[in-house]
Amino acid sequence: INAADFFTTNLKAYDMLDEGEVITEIQIPKLDGYEMSYQKFRMRDSLDFAMASMASAYKLEDGKIADVRIVMGAVAPIPLRMTAVEELLKGKVPTADLAEEAGNLAIIGAESMGHNDYKINEVKTYVKRLVEGMIG
Repeated sequence: INAADFFTTNLKAYDMLDEGEVITEIQIPKLDGYEMSYQKFRMRDSLDFAMASMASAYKLEDGKIADVRIVMGAVAPIPLRMTAVEELLKGKVPTADLAEEAGNLAIIGAESMGHNDYKINEVKTYVKRLVEGMIG
């Protein structure tokens, strides 16, 4: 099962499995030349679960962003891929202005529920810091 399908087709990933079915292998492709990271915001270090998170992988070639993948966790019912942000970044030289633009794009249309307004700020901050970290 493709990971994107496994984690985003149903609200609970285990609903992708038949009763009694067990995952016996996970294949993760090697991404030569990519920088990968996982950022996790939590209220206290003693808590394991993320209040907001971001997984990312990017590749720079000749000072430009050749490829980038960004997925947010704990900000929607399923993991949220930031495809609009990815498209904005591809082919561009990372700069502080681009980081700001990407952060702003990441939160367009975002709506908070209850007392979780902070998640919108976390998403913007994570994306901004990702691009800032690419600046050579």
